[in-house]
Amino acid sequence: MKIPISSILPWLIPPLFILLSAALTIPWTFWVIYEAYNRDVLENARMLAKRVEIRILSSPEARTSPKQASDALNAELASDDTVQLAIFFDLTNPGVVRTGSMWRTGHEPPPWTLTRFNAVVDQLKAFGIVRNQDANTYYITVAWKGPERILGFTYLELSRAALAGEFKEKEGPLIKRVVALTAAAMLLFSGLATTAFWTWMRAARARQRAELQQQGIMAERGLTAAVLAHEIRNPLAALRFQLHTLRNNTADPARITGTADMIDGELLRIGQLVSDYLEHEKARSMRVQNVDLADAAHKLRGLLDPMTRHGDTHVEVAAPPEPVIVTCDPHALRQILMNLAINAQQAIKLRPGPGRIVLRIGQAEGFGAIDVSDNGPGIPPEIRDRLFKPFQTTKQEGHGIGLALVKRFVDNFGGSVTVDSEPGKGTVFHLRLPLAEVSG
Repeated sequence: MKIPISSILPWLIPPLFILLSAALTIPWTFWVIYEAYNRDVLENARMLAKRVEIRILSSPEARTSPKQASDALNAELASDDTVQLAIFFDLTNPGVVRTGSMWRTGHEPPPWTLTRFNAVVDQLKAFGIVRNQDANTYYITVAWKGPERILGFTYLELSRAALAGEFKEKEGPLIKRVVALTAAAMLLFSGLATTAFWTWMRAARARQRAELQQQGIMAERGLTAAVLAHEIRNPLAALRFQLHTLRNNTADPARITGTADMIDGELLRIGQLVSDYLEHEKARSMRVQNVDLADAAHKLRGLLDPMTRHGDTHVEVAAPPEPVIVTCDPHALRQILMNLAINAQQAIKLRPGPGRIVLRIGQAEGFGAIDVSDNGPGIPPEIRDRLFKPFQTTKQEGHGIGLALVKRFVDNFGGSVTVDSEPGKGTVFHLRLPLAEVSG
């Protein structure tokens, strides 16, 4: 399974910030320690050369006798483990070079040719110190400077291992402070960067949620307007049939009165429907109360009878002897049942022969049940999975709003709606609504 980079990026960024802070601070730490180490090496070399210079120049015997000079040099440097080889060149007498040396085993003095001697003197005149190094040794030459000329110089070969050990012992507190500051800088930088990143991510997510919420509100309002128009259209169609019945029964006062009452009640319900949608726009909740499913089904049949008889469709109510009381909004339940009944009648028209719509009432597992079945042509399998989504319809003049509204209302009541259908054998919608707690 391919994991999108957007889902793992938030977890990659903090380690990347830590690596970046390490890349910025660790080289600086090494540079500070390296510069301090080089400073100590040069200071050590200068101090050694100065000590040799003072001892040689202050001792007439050492300046005239090479052996005494070597003995003096050994006495001066033998106790210093960093020194592997030391040679001094006394240039105080014009035309005479006096030398002396000390060395440890394996570090005998290399031959000093005239060319090498002259090259070193030229470099010392320019820089005062000459240095080089390899994996194990520092090679440092330090001039003895007089007021007007070089009085001599000391050539040293220093052990890198001994110098490193001496540096650690001497500068241990400095190293610890630098490492601690580096660690603190890494934590501070990575912490600030990570905090800034997560703050930016949270702000981005908040903006995205706000945009999605705004889009959802706009879509909901559009759907609400479409649903409202759709749900007013259905009862108006039923009222037209009621008016047709009224015209055909002008000689029957009782029938006129009953039909007029039915029309008046349905007009009041349409008005209530408009009010409910306006309340929905103000985020008010539905008026939930106890409703007898059998009573709601019989009232719906009375409303639909004239229209369904005209279409050669018979509406039946199958209810148990005991009332089934559920909690819901009665107006919304009327809309749900009317939607399902009108959809059933429109489907029945697509097949020959008389139609039959049955409203079967029952209860099970804490829910009141009302099944709306028809003997229409059924629902194609490719439509069934998306049947309750808005704007999904198989009717040429349909808008796909009615069943979306059914599911929305039922979900709001804490119930459920499912459908069973087989092409050629009709359709059954199963509504489940929470049973009311009826006090005995």
